[in-house]
Amino acid sequence: MHERKETLKVAKEEDLIMEKDIVTKTGRTTGKTNGCLMDDSLTVKVDRSFLSRGYFAFFNCYAIEDIPDDQPFFRGGDSGSGVYVMENGKPSKPLGIAFAYLDSLTAVCNIGMIVDKLDLQIVRYLENKDSLKTFDELKISDEKTEENSQEPMDES
Repeated sequence: MHERKETLKVAKEEDLIMEKDIVTKTGRTTGKTNGCLMDDSLTVKVDRSFLSRGYFAFFNCYAIEDIPDDQPFFRGGDSGSGVYVMENGKPSKPLGIAFAYLDSLTAVCNIGMIVDKLDLQIVRYLENKDSLKTFDELKISDEKTEENSQEPMDES
């Protein structure tokens, strides 16, 4: 059985509108959330206290801001969530991977360079309507068949 799929085009810098584009992600902690794309030049320093001292630095990250009066875009446990630019109310173009937050801002690394360097494709699997059947079409009934006609075991 072949599943239908479409290759998604990664969001390009020139197509993004800062402080206007809405993005979405689904995370383990927060579930499906939306945020506003604010910047594409965020520098993030992550403490590496588990080593001796110092920090890891990430440059040219996207900054996503929580939408006021909505749930937080990102919280601990959401790291690694794919972030997509919304178009016509649906996720359309991969933007990056969410990995850190501070207050109402979330840091998202740009997925474009990862896709290019590793020669990857990001795909969306499409629903195969031919393989979907309703219960009526499956002719499911409550009648006993030979396979399930055994009587329950006597507990005495």
